[in-house]
Parts: sequence; C-alpha cells; structure tokens
Amino acid sequence: MVSLPMKREVALTAIVSMLLMFAIVPSFASSLSSFNEQNAPDFHLTDLSSNQHSLSDYQGSIVVLDFFSVECSDCQASAKNVLVTLSNNIYNNSSNADVKVQFLSIETTGASADTINSTYVNSTGITWPILTGGDNLKNSYSTNGMPTVYVIDPAGKIVLSMAHPLDIVTLEAVIDSLLEANANATPTSTSRWSTTRSSRRRGSRASCRSGRTIRAGPPGPRST
Repeated sequence: MVSLPMKREVALTAIVSMLLMFAIVPSFASSLSSFNEQNAPDFHLTDLSSNQHSLSDYQGSIVVLDFFSVECSDCQASAKNVLVTLSNNIYNNSSNADVKVQFLSIETTGASADTINSTYVNSTGITWPILTGGDNLKNSYSTNGMPTVYVIDPAGKIVLSMAHPLDIVTLEAVIDSLLEANANATPTSTSRWSTTRSSRRRGSRASCRSGRTIRAGPPGPRST
C-alpha cells in the first residue's frame, strides 16, 4: 500500500514537472490551442527544379512548413541552426518510422531559383524541397513576419505556428508528440518505432545540442 507521504511526493513531482515545461517552453500550449483542428490550406507550387508540390501530396506525413524571404538574415540563421539541425540530426531516419517528417521551405518574395540557390541554399545547407511563388500563400496562412514555421499533422491540420525566434525544443516536442501518437495508434508497429527511435536518439540528440543551447522566449523583432 502506498503511504500518504509518498502519494504527496508523486503529486508534487508531477505538478513541478508541468510548471517547468510551461516555464521553459511558454509558446507550446498557446500555439497548439491557436490552431486547434484548423485545416492547413492546400497549395500547388514548384520547387527549384520545376517539380510540382502540393500539401495534399504529403497527406499522412508530419509536414514542417518554413515560410521565408530569401534576403532575410533571421530566416537563414533559423533554417541553418534550427530546421537543418532537426532534419539532419533528429529526424533524418524518420522514413524508417510509420510516419515521415517532411520539411518544406516556401519563398515568399518571388525570388528566382538562381537567387535562392546562391543566397539561401548555400548559406543554410537545406536539402529538402524549396518551393517558389509563396507570396500569396503566406496570406492564406496568416503569416505576418519571416521566418514563420507551421507543423501540420498527418491529417492535414495545423498544430503549431511559430514565428522568429524559432525554438528547437518546442518544435521537437510537438513533432515527437505526433510521432508517438501515431505509434500508439498502430500497435503492430510500435515496437519497431521504439527500437529505431531509441538507437537514433542516444547519439544524435546529444551531439546536436552539445554546442548550442536554445531557450524559449518572447518573439523578437521580425525581418520582412
């Protein structure tokens, strides 16, 4: 039988854990509630190789949409230090899971493919598709500043919107929660996912954070 002091200690630990989560990542809850059950607007855009992409093409995947301006220094820094870090060091093996994590960047000023390649791709190291012609699409997503990132669940609903400064801890927490929800919904594949994730995280999560600490905080000035 569990003693009363032990029950109080467990309850106190749970309360402290919740308070710490909201203190460290203050945007987590508010961002989720802001877009509860809202469908992400579909789009039809071309990448730098003139291939067509639609959001509906990625139904069933977790999609990370990165709205950026090619000359925006904050956009370049956020893509390199946050998004590329997540893609390369945390979710690079997501294709082994039941749900893939797909990153997509959308340029919003009408810049040419050559300009995007020379100015943005070379400075950030992005390897996922970069889509052009997103100047009207940013209005559909109510994007007010650059960069702004949206996380879209496998059902096509927006679960997170985050403007500059991007917080790697919050993004990872939201993506992980979606991956874990999918794993729990598909018991036959949970074991394989757990094994893959465990081995992947032991090395990659430690290495990607060893040189840089990113803390959540109030949004700073946005570049346009």
